[in-house]
Amino acid sequence: MWHYYKDNSKLREIIAERMQNGDILISREVIAEIRLGGDELKNWVRENASAIVETDEEIQAEFTRLVNQYPGWVDPNSPKNLVDPYVIAVAIIHEGVVVTQEKQRKG
Repeated sequence: MWHYYKDNSKLREIIAERMQNGDILISREVIAEIRLGGDELKNWVRENASAIVETDEEIQAEFTRLVNQYPGWVDPNSPKNLVDPYVIAVAIIHEGVVVTQEKQRKG
């Protein structure tokens, strides 16, 4: 999704406004994954730090519930999908929606 964002100034403007208004949130746990991206993405996170939601007890409890409800979703020995339950937990606690371009695996 990043490539759509960085190539579209109107989309960047809308997202920045929504982040400043608190309509778009970023789970703190996602930041580590974002830091694996390039400098441009890191700068974007820094510029929108007000949208970062800290992992509190309520979010952690929802994360734990999700991981327990869907065993095998997260492999603790792999970074793959590790932050996904946090993203969903933030959305549940803040009554939001997750927007992604990820596709369901076949099989």
